[in-house]
Amino acid sequence: MTKTTTLDRTFRDSIVPSVYLKPEESCSLKRHYRNILREVIGWLDHKANLDPERFVAFTVPSLTKACNRYKTHEPYKQRQVEYAVAFLRDERAVSGPLERVRNGRARRGVIVAPHDGRFGRSRKNNSICVHDWPRGKWKSSGPGGTVWWEKS
Repeated sequence: MTKTTTLDRTFRDSIVPSVYLKPEESCSLKRHYRNILREVIGWLDHKANLDPERFVAFTVPSLTKACNRYKTHEPYKQRQVEYAVAFLRDERAVSGPLERVRNGRARRGVIVAPHDGRFGRSRKNNSICVHDWPRGKWKSSGPGGTVWWEKS
């Protein structure tokens, strides 16, 4: 039996590299993932859209409560959510953990990369949204400083 670590966990069946779109239809991060990755990135992207910096403050237990299986509506296990967040961090969909002040309190969380920073319309077929790696990069003002996503 093999150990299940972030390095061993590929989630290869949960990634959708190409999404077919109707004319004038928009795409979102969540459409490029399945299963737990879809739940996690969908919740993070939704919360990121509410913040101008795309910062999302969360704890793994609170994120676990928000992520349920599609068909059975049963919650995912906390360890599965931890693996999913680590995988999304490795894929550069979310930043590493950092602190931001929100409503007068220091909050721990991540910055979520925008959809257009990771995916875009295919140059050959405009009706397909494809993984276009990378269309930006994480920038930092120094140790403990500001972190942001810079579109290139």
